[in-house]
Amino acid sequence: MSHRFYNSNSAILLRYLVALVTAITFLFGLATVLAVGSRLYSNVASNAEEVVKQLEETVIDSDRDWQNWGQNNSLNPKENFVHVINNRAHAKVKNYYSPGTARLTKRATAVTRHLYHRGDDFYYRTSGKAAGIHYVLWVSLKAPEDVLKTVAITIGACWLLVVGLAPLYITPLADYLTKPLLTLNRAAKEKRTKQLPVPARPTEVHELAESFNQLLAELYEKADREQRFVSNAAHELKTPIATIHSHVRLIERHQAAHPEVVSQSLPYINQETAKMEHLVDELLLLARSDAAMAVQPQEVDLMAALTDWVATNQAHLSQQIEMTGPAQLAVTTDPAYLERIVAVLLANAGKYAPANSQVTLTVTATKKAVAIAVADQGPGIDPADLPHLFERFYRGAAVRGTIAGTGLGLAIASRLASLLQGKLTVANRPEGGARFTLILPRTLDQAA
Repeated sequence: MSHRFYNSNSAILLRYLVALVTAITFLFGLATVLAVGSRLYSNVASNAEEVVKQLEETVIDSDRDWQNWGQNNSLNPKENFVHVINNRAHAKVKNYYSPGTARLTKRATAVTRHLYHRGDDFYYRTSGKAAGIHYVLWVSLKAPEDVLKTVAITIGACWLLVVGLAPLYITPLADYLTKPLLTLNRAAKEKRTKQLPVPARPTEVHELAESFNQLLAELYEKADREQRFVSNAAHELKTPIATIHSHVRLIERHQAAHPEVVSQSLPYINQETAKMEHLVDELLLLARSDAAMAVQPQEVDLMAALTDWVATNQAHLSQQIEMTGPAQLAVTTDPAYLERIVAVLLANAGKYAPANSQVTLTVTATKKAVAIAVADQGPGIDPADLPHLFERFYRGAAVRGTIAGTGLGLAIASRLASLLQGKLTVANRPEGGARFTLILPRTLDQAA
C-alpha cells in the first residue's frame, strides 16, 4: 500500500470505521454473551433445583426404588447425572449412580460452589437431603455452551460482513466528501486563477473556499500595490537622476570653453539631489512603518506640543495658521510620530491653499479620544480622488505635474496614524477647501 493511499481520506475513514465497528461489535458481543450466558445459567440452575426437589420427594431407599425412578424420570442421561447417597442405618446399598456419574464425581474439579469442570466440559452441581438420604445432581452445560458459541459465531460473522462491505461504502463516501477539496486543489494549482470555486456543500469546504478567496484577494491586492509602488518609486527617481545626468554631461562637454556652465548647473544638481534625498527618506520611513516600527509612548501636553510644532511649520508656510482647542490636554502617545503627521498635514494645506488664506488646526477631546483637524481654504479635492488619497504615490490628475510632491506624504501620515492606533480621514468642507481629521486614543495601548 502506497504512502499516499495510506494517508488518503478513504484509507483513514476505512481504518476508523473498522476500529469503530470492531469496538462496538466486541462490546455488543460481550454484553450479549454475558446476558445470554447468565440467562441460560439461571435456567439450568432453576431446572436443577426443581429436579433435586423432586428427588427429595421421591424416597430412594432400595434397588427397587432406584429402578422405578430410573424408568419413570424424563431426564436426559447425557446431560443429567444423579448420585444418591443413602445414609440410613438399614440401607444395604449406600450409593446409586446414574450412567457416567461415578466417573464424573471422581474427576470433576470445582470452579465455584456450583460450577465444576472436567476436561473441556463444565457442569452445574447442586444437592439436597431428605429423610437421611443425600441427593446430588450434576447438569452438563454443553448445550448452553453451544448456544453461546453460536451467538459468538453469529456476531463474528456480522463483523466480518460489515468489515468486508465497508470499502464498498467508504470509498464512494470519501470520494463524495473530498471531491470539492480536489476541485479546490486543481484550481489552486492553476496559476492563472485568482479565485477558487466555492462549493455549496459541505459547509466546512464552502467556508474554507471563501476564506481562501478572501486571502487570495488580499494577496493579489498587496502584490498589485507593491508592483505599483516599485513602478512609481522608479518613475519618481528617474526624473531627478535624468536631470543630474544631463547637467553632468553638459559640464563635461562645455566646462572648458564655458566655465560659467558649472556655476549654472550646480544649483540644479543640488536641487535634484535634495529631491532624491527627500524621496529616499520618505521611502525608508514608509518601509520602516510597514515593518511595524516600535512606538515609544509618553505622556505629553498635546496643546503645548502642537503650539511648538505649529510655530516650527509656520516658517515654511505663507498661510497663517490658527489653532484652537482646550488650554491643556494630556495624552499618552508617541510625540515623534504625531509631530510628523501634523507636519505632513500642514505642509499639504500649504501646497493647495492660496498664499493669503488661513489654515485652521482644531483640537477636540473626549474621555477616550482626541481629534486633530487641519482645514484649508483651497479648491478642495476632486471626489474621484478622495478614496485614493492615502495610496502611495497617488496624485490627482488636477495637480499632477503642476504642484511639487511625491505622493508619499499622506500615505506616510496614514500609516503612522495606524501605528498610533488612530485613523486619518479626509473630507471636503461645504464652504470650500479640505479637512483632514486625525483621531487618536487619549492613551496608547502598548499591548495592542
